[in-house]
Amino acid sequence: MNRHRLLTIAFLLVAGCAAPRPEMADPDIVISVINTNDVHGELLPSEGRGGLATISGYANALRASHAENNDEVLLIDAGDMWQGTLESNLGEGAVVVQAYNAMGYAAAAIGNHEFDFGPVGPDATPVNEQQDARGNLKKRATEAGFPLLASNIIDESTGQLVDWDNVAPSVMLEVQGIKVGIVGAITKDALRTTIAANTRGLRLAPLAETISVEARKLREQGAMLVIVAAHAGSSCASFDDPRDLSSCDMDGEIMQVASAIPAGLVDQVIGGHVHEKIAHFVNGIA
Repeated sequence: MNRHRLLTIAFLLVAGCAAPRPEMADPDIVISVINTNDVHGELLPSEGRGGLATISGYANALRASHAENNDEVLLIDAGDMWQGTLESNLGEGAVVVQAYNAMGYAAAAIGNHEFDFGPVGPDATPVNEQQDARGNLKKRATEAGFPLLASNIIDESTGQLVDWDNVAPSVMLEVQGIKVGIVGAITKDALRTTIAANTRGLRLAPLAETISVEARKLREQGAMLVIVAAHAGSSCASFDDPRDLSSCDMDGEIMQVASAIPAGLVDQVIGGHVHEKIAHFVNGIA
């Protein structure tokens, strides 16, 4: 069990969006985005990390301070939410979904380890043809009070995006009159980094291409801000200057994806998967 967890926090001031984005109704509105990824069932403080118990208090405090100015806080997760601790694993991730519901998450991307629990029930993989290899993931999705996002998971039997309840490629939210689009995507390595029996019949489309398609749709629908929650990552070593990429692994997957997205299409990317740090601008994207 990998005990290395990562909770990242980022803030995005929605005041200087460049063309071709629509004009803002109120330039003084601030939206703070709290990003989490690779929580892996970590509800309680452990080994110097605060867990969801601590970050939920932070989110509540930030919301309280924002309420005075009619500003907003969005919680968005970039995948690998459930698998990893005893308290989460015993219920196959149900308690994490309950925690996210209580915290008021806006959306979450599907990560590779969301497939780990397989069918509903104690079997980790299907033992007969009646069991659905994605049964637990689908059940957790129906329990979530927020959409699970996956723009690049394809059902090979149809050649189309997976058609699961409360799972979508993207979602549009209206936040204080501002349309905010959120796109979800999963690493190209996802099918190799979970239990293979639970992902048979699925394939993955290229991240940059599918993200760009969804982002364009959201812009056409009036999105002023587009955020990507991508369960894919890379790393940087220095954080003194967010525009200095010299310490970053630019061959890492999320760096390659961000570099390939047309300029101005996406405002922010929330990464994950590799449990490393990035707090930089790539191709104009935070």
